[in-house]
Amino acid sequence: MRDSEKKSLLLITDNYPFGFGDSFLFTEIEFLCSYFSVTVVTTNTQDTISNAFKDDFQIHRIDSRIGFPEIVRYTISCLFEKLFWKEIFVVLQSRDKLFQRILQTFSTCSKAKKFASSLNELGILSSQEIIYCYWHNYKVLGVGIALKKCKQSQIPIVSRVHGYDLYHERVKRGARQPFKQAYDSFLSTVYFVSKAGYDYYVGTFGKTTGCEYIVSRLGVNNPQHITETSKQFGLSLVSVSNTIPLKRIELIIDALSLITDYSIQWVHFGGGSSLGILQQRAKEKIGTNSNICFSFLGPVKNSEIVKYYKEHEIDAFITTTATEGGCPVSIQEAFSFGIPVIGTAVGGIPEMISEKRNGLLLSSDPSSLEVKKAIDTIYCLKSSDSFNEMKQQAASTWNEKFNAKKNFMKFAEDLYDQVETS
Repeated sequence: MRDSEKKSLLLITDNYPFGFGDSFLFTEIEFLCSYFSVTVVTTNTQDTISNAFKDDFQIHRIDSRIGFPEIVRYTISCLFEKLFWKEIFVVLQSRDKLFQRILQTFSTCSKAKKFASSLNELGILSSQEIIYCYWHNYKVLGVGIALKKCKQSQIPIVSRVHGYDLYHERVKRGARQPFKQAYDSFLSTVYFVSKAGYDYYVGTFGKTTGCEYIVSRLGVNNPQHITETSKQFGLSLVSVSNTIPLKRIELIIDALSLITDYSIQWVHFGGGSSLGILQQRAKEKIGTNSNICFSFLGPVKNSEIVKYYKEHEIDAFITTTATEGGCPVSIQEAFSFGIPVIGTAVGGIPEMISEKRNGLLLSSDPSSLEVKKAIDTIYCLKSSDSFNEMKQQAASTWNEKFNAKKNFMKFAEDLYDQVETS
């Protein structure tokens, strides 16, 4: 597209292009820049710019932290906001965790008001033709308030919904996602990264008149490589996740400890608060098993994982996570390399895995024995012709559902059409 035909888009992020958050945007931005002249506003003011950032556009950093004088200022300001009182009424009706939820309402509204004020100070809103909030959080409310104040409410706002910004249980204090209907009152479209997320949202929060709700999956690039089946081991397994309790990596260790009749190589990528505990558990439970070879490679760049997939033989990917916001990128990448997946029935994972076609679906809360039986099944299938078919189906699933070029191009086109028709 010629530069003269491009529209102006303001991208609101939590992190991008700084640090390691908002990782999908490093792939998505290429397609957005095909249709738009992009300006980025992020609330990450601490990290250095990512090595993956290769673009050249304007970036503004807004500090979302609120100091004591601002707490007083914005708390008082919230009292004059109609949306604030509507939210307080909903909280009081719930009659649950009232103190925490009232504080959460004040905090969210205050952060939104500060974000709105900072946006208006930048003086960039009037030149935008569409605003894209990567997360469905207080920034949506802030954008809406800012546009209203500078009399630019005709500019369409869209938002994605992922996981931490979707599920009530992902909120530590108050166990409630605040202001969802208020956010949507400012939005023209909400995009969900999974069908499961869409179903949860509509079932929990309902729909707001004038706002469209669409499933628009994320995606990973074509590696142009199908990983070879392991010849050295009976089974070669890979897992990728943060080493935190909700990922339940201990289930993999316990399941492997039950396997004695064939050899297994297991490699885990990822670090976190439980890494040391998991390493010790693995040492105690499978460290002396002659048929088990394992290694924790810690936190690494995504490029290192991709390199590993290209250079090693892998039979299956495994995740025993207790929760997922959408369709995990780790599974998308495994599929792109033709690697079958064993995964739990949580979040968007059930819409990714077709039983014995591209992998195996565990229950949402499996026992170590259930995980062991799934690993056994993959081992038995490995020696049959159906295993090659399973690998082909894994690659086909990536191409049909999680091909970055297809998904992100369609998304960018949809945003462009919204500007054309607004």
